[in-house]
Amino acid sequence: MRSWLRRHAQRVYERLLEREVDGAPSHVAVIQDGNRRYAREHGEDATDGHRAGAETTEALLEWCEDIGIEELTLYAFSTENFSRPAD
Repeated sequence: MRSWLRRHAQRVYERLLEREVDGAPSHVAVIQDGNRRYAREHGEDATDGHRAGAETTEALLEWCEDIGIEELTLYAFSTENFSRPAD
């Protein structure tokens, strides 16, 4: 039920954005952050958070294509990652 509600709310929000955005920008940049935090908050492993982030990225790519954004920059790796434990 919760996932259905989330998907429905997302579709409504996307329609609202489509109506409000008059002419899409040609380039959008996104800083991806919080996959591990998301997983921890939901009692899941970091890999589950990364999987959720990947699904969100796929939805973002489709959204960009749908509204005509020509270029997307994803910042997906920070220098903090160099100091993370190997596991």
